[in-house]
Amino acid sequence: MIKPYYLDGCRGANFVLSHQAGTGHALVLLTPFGDEMNKSRHLLNSMMQNAATAGISSYLMDPYGTGDSMGDLDQVTVLDWRADFLQLLQHIATQGYTKVSFIAVRFGSLMLLDLLQQPLPLPVSHIILWQPQLDAGRFMQQLFRLKIAEHMSNGSKTNQAELEQQLADGKTLEIAGYPLSRAFCHSISQLSGMPAPRTEKPALHWFEVSAFANPGVAVQKQAEALSQSFAVQLQLINSDPFWSTQELVGAPELIRRSLAVLEQAHAD
Repeated sequence: MIKPYYLDGCRGANFVLSHQAGTGHALVLLTPFGDEMNKSRHLLNSMMQNAATAGISSYLMDPYGTGDSMGDLDQVTVLDWRADFLQLLQHIATQGYTKVSFIAVRFGSLMLLDLLQQPLPLPVSHIILWQPQLDAGRFMQQLFRLKIAEHMSNGSKTNQAELEQQLADGKTLEIAGYPLSRAFCHSISQLSGMPAPRTEKPALHWFEVSAFANPGVAVQKQAEALSQSFAVQLQLINSDPFWSTQELVGAPELIRRSLAVLEQAHAD
């Protein structure tokens, strides 16, 4: 059963879409940022439908100031988003679930790894990352490049240093239709894609879209670093880069492999 509703967060109401399919095991999905979220939403909806068929209930929440949630992005920080996801997990725990798995896409992976460093109201079963973005600094560089490209298309010039100075001066930057404040951008720098080492290592499945037979050096290094905290399984998938294509594309192999992981977690 598909159920859309609003859940109160620390700044205001957040839109939640849930697929109810039984109690016990819940799946929480964390979205990418900006246009990548728009390019990925149809895949996340498909994933939720497939999970429901396997008897797994799922929850997707639009962070405050994005999607169908209330507010504007310049009113929030990612630390507020962390608090809201903790509130979502508490809400799920009150529904009678006994364990939770996660799927995080792109920037959502940074959010998830930060979230996993907090005390959670439910034990974590499995973690799935789709094309994770684990470097907060690089993420900000990509946002600045969008603004630089916008200036170039208008016949003007700017650079990252100038944009950073504008933020430092208290100016809000509109990038790809989103108003970014100094507080929001600063809070991103506080996210760490590399949690502290732990003795008990939850299973983490990293799905990387690639046309090559082996992962790149940067991916290998990040996976090795994550292996200090998680039991990392890195798999390459030959598919279109769904988060950046001009038109919406499918990723059936990505969904099939993710579902196999969730079905195993559900059976355990």
